Amino acid sequence: MVEARLNQLDWPKIQSKLILTVYAICKNEVENVSKWLNSFGEADHVCVLDTGSTDGTWELLQEK
Repeated sequence: MVEARLNQLDWPKIQSKLILTVYAICKNEVENVSKWLNSFGEADHVCVLDTGSTDGTWELLQEK
C-alpha cells in the first residue's frame, strides 16, 4: 500500500521543493573551515554555531 503511494508521487516536482540545510558547531577550525564550507556547494543554507574561536574561524565564516 505504501509502496503504491510512493510510486504515484511526482518526484521531480517534490525534489524541486526540497531544501538542504547544514548545521555545525565549531571552535578554532580556521585551518579546516574553507574546505568544509566548499564541501556543501549545493546546500541552500549553512548554519554554524561557533563556541568561542580565538583563531579567526568566526571572522572567516563571516566573509564566506
